[in-house]
Amino acid sequence: MIWHSADIKSVLSELEVTAENGLSNGTVDLRLKKYGKNIIRNIEKPSFKKHFLLQLRNKYVYILSVIAIISFIFSLVYQKTDYFSPLLIILIVLLNSLITAYQMLRSDAILNIYLNVTSGIVVNEKVIERRVNEKLPFMATENIMMESVKRGGDRQQLHEIIRVHSHNAARRVKQEGKDNNLIELLSEDINIPMSKDEILSTLSPENFIGRSVSQVEEFLSNNVDPLLKRLYTDEIKSELSV
Repeated sequence: MIWHSADIKSVLSELEVTAENGLSNGTVDLRLKKYGKNIIRNIEKPSFKKHFLLQLRNKYVYILSVIAIISFIFSLVYQKTDYFSPLLIILIVLLNSLITAYQMLRSDAILNIYLNVTSGIVVNEKVIERRVNEKLPFMATENIMMESVKRGGDRQQLHEIIRVHSHNAARRVKQEGKDNNLIELLSEDINIPMSKDEILSTLSPENFIGRSVSQVEEFLSNNVDPLLKRLYTDEIKSELSV
């Protein structure tokens, strides 16, 4: 049974239990004796030798090896001393396999470092939200200026006004350790033809992510999905012992 995609009734039927009563103590003891405890097995880390042997299990390696053997046999049959070609082919195959195995081993090491760094990571969404909101006013200055120009403002004058207010707000944040008050400075300036609420409406983070969402979707669709389909053609199966 493919446990992760099965419905509840099928799982209960396969395990011969009911959702109301579950397993009795006697059934638990019997199944523990039969299957043992559910223990996560330690996955053996691939060694350089395994990577090397894996590279040799390749159809192109087989083809080159056959060519080298045929070339060597022809040299023996026709009593030629041209053993350089088959030896060169074998040498290239071995050298390529060694280099690739070494690169795979380094990739494993990099992935292990990545897993060690990210395995205990905690995402504090509110902290991220607060820090993003601190930067949004600076990021929105271009949109604020363009909207002000549409309402009749002078672009050169608005650019200078927003630049001055941005520097003052940045100085307040960096040197005084206070909150970012750029929105207040802009909304209180009579040369900015926008109210505070109108300025705040431009501060949605979604307005400043560009094509990041579509780029990720395109990468997954055009690169990752075809690779997964090519490498993982067999249905993933698992066993659950209770």
